[in-house]
Amino acid sequence: MLQRSVMARMFVMGLLLLVLMIPLAMTHGVIDERAGRRDEVAREISRTWGERQTLVGPVVSVPYRYVVREEDPGRVSREVTRTGHLVLLPEALAVSGRLDPEARMRGPFSTTVYTAHLVLRGRFGAPDVTPVTRPDATIAWGEATMNLGVSDPKGIASGLRVVWNGHDAPITPGVEETGLFTAGVQARAVPLAPGAAATFEISLDLRGTLGIGVVPTGNETTVHLTSAWPHPGFSGGQLPVRHRVSDDGFDATWQSAWFARGFPAAYVPDDIDARTLTARAEAAAIGVDLVQPVDVYHQAERAVKYAALFIVLTLAVAFVREITSGELVHPVQYLFVGFGLCLFYLLLVSLAEHIRFDVAYLVASTATLLLLAWYWSGVLRGWRQGLSMGVALTALYGYLYLLLRLEDLALVAGAAGLFVMLAIVMAMTRRVDWFGVRLVAPLQDSAQERR
Repeated sequence: MLQRSVMARMFVMGLLLLVLMIPLAMTHGVIDERAGRRDEVAREISRTWGERQTLVGPVVSVPYRYVVREEDPGRVSREVTRTGHLVLLPEALAVSGRLDPEARMRGPFSTTVYTAHLVLRGRFGAPDVTPVTRPDATIAWGEATMNLGVSDPKGIASGLRVVWNGHDAPITPGVEETGLFTAGVQARAVPLAPGAAATFEISLDLRGTLGIGVVPTGNETTVHLTSAWPHPGFSGGQLPVRHRVSDDGFDATWQSAWFARGFPAAYVPDDIDARTLTARAEAAAIGVDLVQPVDVYHQAERAVKYAALFIVLTLAVAFVREITSGELVHPVQYLFVGFGLCLFYLLLVSLAEHIRFDVAYLVASTATLLLLAWYWSGVLRGWRQGLSMGVALTALYGYLYLLLRLEDLALVAGAAGLFVMLAIVMAMTRRVDWFGVRLVAPLQDSAQERR
């Protein structure tokens, strides 16, 4: 029954496809495990080199003091001096810098890090003291500090310099509470006077991983970044107004006005919810990510998603060759073909960790199709049958490579390719008498065909 019934054979092949889902699931698990290990290595490198950096500021924090009357439990009133802070943002801010990327390896895994050489220039206008609503407040202008927020301060390399009104200002770690950031550096006792403007220039080398962002704290903010990295991903609240991307790198310029940042130019942190202020600052940040264009595990995962379809197509082609050649193929032989197809994806991942993805794909696909073509020529006892299997697999693997490389047109290419494949199978079988077909041909006919 199994040897002669087409329907019974197709039912058995359906069971084989279900069995082949097991090695495919195991391969998918291996890809997920390796991708997780890659992410773990990236986090380890980031912890020692520097996380993704976000630069905020500079902002000036000016303390002010006022007296309140308090009553203790014994109802004895006393006067207590309290301190608040007035936060001032720059009137104009220009950030320029160059990102020097490099790959850091740990075993077969790598991640992209950078060193950003940054210069921040700008000015603070005459201080706006209207947010200080207490009439008895005394503003301590001589104790003002200039604060620069850096999301991961350990990424600050040597060479940090702050010039305030043309004079170097001493720098210390830590920042005042502004609501915009919680980490960074500050310059203490910067000269600031009511009704007077001030200029600043900050230069620093900042190490980070994957990307950098800048919060546009100025009423007028300009950010200009360049790099030799040819695959930028512009991110954040605004896109650059001008950019150029080529194989030599990118050059991008952002411009932002005060109404796009979502928080005032002068405020008292106690009067604004800190979480709301931080969320607005994060939403306003502009910057760039150093995108990895070919991620081995992402490409391999996409390939495995097509695996079931490609196994079905390959076995369908093999089955058509079986019924047209008159040679009987045992289900175990189909199973070996399926295992060979599943092994391709494991070969692809293992090779792509050490060599370029294109080369790994070429080596893995060539090895797989040569193996299956050689095996199929023995199963059907003829080199022409093996050659036809090799040609079919070459077309399938070329089609898969095209789908992996395409992004926007992947769905169109996939649908068109499936349509063409279905048309080919229909053309090959349109004259087959499915009611009268028998899978075992007479011995003499088989001998004549082999001759």
